Amino acid sequence: MKIVNHKFPVKTLDIISASVLIISLFMVALCFAQNTPEQTLINGLEYAYQGEFKRATDEFKNISKDDKNFAIAERVLSIIEDVTSNRIKNKVAFHYFRGLSYSIKEQLDKAIAEYNKSIELNENFIHAYSSRGAVYHTKGQYDSAIADYTKAIGINPRFAEAYNNRGIAYGKKGRYDNAIADFTKVIEINPVDVYAYKNRGFTYYTKGQYDNAIADFTKVIQINPVDAMVYLARGIAFAKKGKHDNAIADFTKVIEINPRFTEAYNNRGFSFYHKGSYDKAISDYTRAIGINPRSAKAYNDRGCTYEAKGNVQMACSDWKMACELGECSSWEIAQKTRCLGK
Repeated sequence: MKIVNHKFPVKTLDIISASVLIISLFMVALCFAQNTPEQTLINGLEYAYQGEFKRATDEFKNISKDDKNFAIAERVLSIIEDVTSNRIKNKVAFHYFRGLSYSIKEQLDKAIAEYNKSIELNENFIHAYSSRGAVYHTKGQYDSAIADYTKAIGINPRFAEAYNNRGIAYGKKGRYDNAIADFTKVIEINPVDVYAYKNRGFTYYTKGQYDNAIADFTKVIQINPVDAMVYLARGIAFAKKGKHDNAIADFTKVIEINPRFTEAYNNRGFSFYHKGSYDKAISDYTRAIGINPRSAKAYNDRGCTYEAKGNVQMACSDWKMACELGECSSWEIAQKTRCLGK
């Protein structure tokens, strides 16, 4: 079970407040949409915990290598092989398979109960600890998750997935140095693990270590040069350092990859604002609003830019609209002064 990403809150400086960038927390085998590959995985698991390994294998073979469920299917197939080779007892695996199935269905307490049974039968079954840790993580029980990941690492000190997941759990608890140490260990084990670089980069960002964050995001881009989210993250880190030309270049790259990425326009507008390129900033905020007409931040920030140009009427109009959409910080001040009566 691999939790591959880390929440990344971003706040800007001065009067313009950029939108929040969130790299969604994605937990393999726990967060699934209802589509064919997921149902295929569930079907395969049901066959597996009934001991119908041939039918389970046939189901898993229908999952594409490009699908997010492929890694789970591979793991289950590996465990099936261990069972048929008598390296793992049947009941240990059956409870684990049932736990995975409950996890996918988001029946988390039932999943934990099954993983518990698997561990009771084999206290060194590493996957049960890792998967139970992921369920605890989903439930927000980070200390329990950390304990399970630590147990998995004790069984296999080179289990990169457990280090990555424990690092994210440490981050959730604000233990950023521990998180960085775990992500660094993942990189030592696998120097091209993009998730470890991402997660360490986000953690460095959270600590205000922008140079280290930029270095990690750059490494991700070297491995995957079309990762729009990482260009966005690196651009924001550059902006935090006042390197707005670098930031603009990264935000522009995001737009090349995804022309409807609202946050790229918002953040590029922020950097244009700080360079004094107000017309370009206004253009970007306007494009962000065109994509998302309910973007309160874009209205608020465009209002700030109009004010910088001396267009108070347009500024007041945008601040008022931003407040109607939920962002009232500028309007509450302005309506008592420069927007009084407007």
